[in-house]
Amino acid sequence: MLPFEQKPGGAVSVVAPAKVNIFLHITGRRSNGFHELESLFEYTEQGDRLLIEEHHEPELSLTGPFAEQLAAAGGADSSNLVYGALLLLAEKFACSANVKITLEKNLPIAAGIGGGSADAAAALIGLCAYWGKWLPIVELEALAFQLGADVPSCLHAVPLLVRGVGESFELAEMPGGLGIVLVNPHEGISTPQVFEAYKANADTNFDEPLVTIPSGVMAFYAFLRDETHNALQGPATKLCPEIGVILEALDRTLDCRYSGMSGSGATCFALFDTLKAAEAASNRLKSSHSKWWVHADSLRKPIE
Repeated sequence: MLPFEQKPGGAVSVVAPAKVNIFLHITGRRSNGFHELESLFEYTEQGDRLLIEEHHEPELSLTGPFAEQLAAAGGADSSNLVYGALLLLAEKFACSANVKITLEKNLPIAAGIGGGSADAAAALIGLCAYWGKWLPIVELEALAFQLGADVPSCLHAVPLLVRGVGESFELAEMPGGLGIVLVNPHEGISTPQVFEAYKANADTNFDEPLVTIPSGVMAFYAFLRDETHNALQGPATKLCPEIGVILEALDRTLDCRYSGMSGSGATCFALFDTLKAAEAASNRLKSSHSKWWVHADSLRKPIE
C-alpha cells in the first residue's frame, strides 16, 4: 500500500502519486453504458501530499500550485473525494471525523492522471494510520470503490494491469526504475465528453484483450510501440489539439523511449531509461515550452 509518515504530535503525511495509464484499451461496453477497459496503471514517486492532524471539526484545506484551480472547480468543499473518504471511514470506524486534512495540490486537475482518485486513496490510508485502525485490504478496497472505480487500485500504487471498470486488477510485470516526464498544456478535458467522442466514431471497434506484458526493458518498449495504444487519444486530441503538439515534442526529445497520452487526457508522458535522462528532457521542454506544466519523476518499482 501507499507508504505514510508519522509526524510529531500524531500527524500523518501521505504522498498521493500521479496515476499514469501507460496504455488504455477499450475491450467492450456493458449494458449499463459503462465501457470495459484494460489498462496498465503506473504510479510516480512524487505527486500531491496530504497532511492529517487533530482539529476541532472536519476541515479540508487546499495549498499548492493547483489549489486555486481545484477550488474554482468546486473541489474545496464536501464534494471533494478526500472529504468523502474522511466521512466514509469515520462512519466505518464509528469515530469522530474531527480532523484537518491539508491537501497540497501539486498535480493539475482534470488531467488524466488520477489526481482525485489518488488523493482519496491516500486519505483512506493516512486516516487509518492516524486513528491506528486498519481494515483487511479487501474491505478497504470495497470502501474505496464507493468513492470511485480507480480508488481501490490507487491504494496500492504499484504497477497493475486493470480491467473491467477499474474494479479488477492484478500485479503487472514490468521494468522498474524508469524515468518519466509528464506534460500538461494547462487545459482540462471532460472525461464524459471524450467518451462521447469515442462512441461517436469507434464504439464497435473494441480492442482484443492482451495476454501478457514482457518484463525486459527493451522488450517492454517494443511491446508498447507494437501492441498497445490509448483508445481515447484520438477523440481527446480532437477536443484538445495541443495534445498532438505535446506528443510530437516528446517524440523528438533526446532519449525518449516511448510516449503516449494518459487516461482521457490532456496529460501526456514520455518514458526514459533513467530519472537523470527524464530530468534532462524535462529541463529542455521547460525552456522551449514555458506555458506547459512539465514534471520529471521516477515510476514506482514493482513489488519484488
